[in-house]
Amino acid sequence: MKWGFKEKYGLQTGVLHKTKTNTRREPFEHDFKDFRASFDKDNRLCVYDGDKLIKRSKVGIGDVVAVAQSYSEVYNEIFGNVAHFNNDAQLEFGLKYTLLEAQKESVEGWKNKMYVREDLMIHKVKVTGIKAERLQDISDEDCLKEGIIKVKSLIYTAYTFIDYTKDERGNLPSYFFQKTPRDAFALLIVKMGNSKIWQRNPWVFAYEFKLVK
Repeated sequence: MKWGFKEKYGLQTGVLHKTKTNTRREPFEHDFKDFRASFDKDNRLCVYDGDKLIKRSKVGIGDVVAVAQSYSEVYNEIFGNVAHFNNDAQLEFGLKYTLLEAQKESVEGWKNKMYVREDLMIHKVKVTGIKAERLQDISDEDCLKEGIIKVKSLIYTAYTFIDYTKDERGNLPSYFFQKTPRDAFALLIVKMGNSKIWQRNPWVFAYEFKLVK
């Protein structure tokens, strides 16, 4: 299992710097008459309407999930500008990435983390909690765990996220200041191209995690 986080909005950096510790995934629609939730033997959260199973989380508490990065990111993070292998870890990864380096223009995963293998990823997160809720029911506390940044001055407090998209003048990053964490999170969802999903307000699995590698 691997999870991708959009670096365009600083989310991958947030995960690696331990400032983003929540992610909402696996949206689904259902009009519950009798909402129930419990964990199965694999520590996955099962959501029921009465006695009928509606949805089961793809990941369980205690599971370790790879953080998806492009092969070029992984390669550069391991080696940087080092011209030779200076430890066993670099040698091990050097063997794996030699072919990728030689064919980096033709390997899909070199620039696109959608096409990478989870066993070649160097960062992992461990799931520590799962709950099911409507997307718009997110708490202010969880908005901050999702990567929303609190900005405080002597005269105001605002909430924002980083947008690395270049504007018409070529400037970046940009910031979108909102009055509440939830407003900032809603705007982040919209900016990521998910305005319809925010409006639909589906059920989602909210995962809490910690970086372990």
